[in-house]
Amino acid sequence: MSTVVHPLGWSDNFHPERDSLVFYGEYKCMGPGANTSKRAKFAKMLDDDGVRPFVTLNYIEASKWLLPPPRLVPRGKRYELVYSKWMMTRYSVQNNILV
Repeated sequence: MSTVVHPLGWSDNFHPERDSLVFYGEYKCMGPGANTSKRAKFAKMLDDDGVRPFVTLNYIEASKWLLPPPRLVPRGKRYELVYSKWMMTRYSVQNNILV
């Protein structure tokens, strides 16, 4: 995080009644803006278990509006990334890296 992040991390715009309505969580942030010593009292520093519900596609009901993730299909020494029925991109594998 750069210094553009305010040390409080969140502003209630002079409406403290909103503080109880917001969830403000941070996870493994780094950089000058990640200094949490002056964060708002309700800010939470999340660990691996705490962040898990927010980093899944289920959290945003992605299956209802995002395309399905691509599948990697082996084709001899090549692999095919299959995005959908109508779009495919081919890659080759060199030293176990897709190129």
